[in-house]
Amino acid sequence: MKKRIKISVILMLLISLYFYVDYSIKIYTNRVANGELRNGIMEKVSPVKNGLGFGTKANNLTRKEYSEITKVSWFKKIPNTAENIDYRYSYEGFLPDYSFSVSYDLPKESQVDTLNFVDGSFSKKQSFKVVGDKVRVSYYELQM
Repeated sequence: MKKRIKISVILMLLISLYFYVDYSIKIYTNRVANGELRNGIMEKVSPVKNGLGFGTKANNLTRKEYSEITKVSWFKKIPNTAENIDYRYSYEGFLPDYSFSVSYDLPKESQVDTLNFVDGSFSKKQSFKVVGDKVRVSYYELQM
């Protein structure tokens, strides 16, 4: 009986140790290693004042900042060469209604497809225009 208790205690300590070490690594990564990046993101992200009720927006994000945001959200993946990224996301909160838009600049030689998809209450569109030596891509998604 005592042997089972010792094994149980050791097993519980090992499992707890794993979670403490894993959590400590995440704290270090988020607070120390990526602290400056995350603080920069928080300065650029602000709540959406109008729209469906809830949401956020940001302007002039770097590719690295946008990638950090997409780690915790479903936002559209964009090319690695994207820069000057703006996004706006608003959602209703109770119903699955939302709108999401992202625009970004790519090098002029980039290939960009246009998109215009509508299926009932869901739609997504992508367009682009050449502005100077960049291609400005605009993507919009709506669920109503």
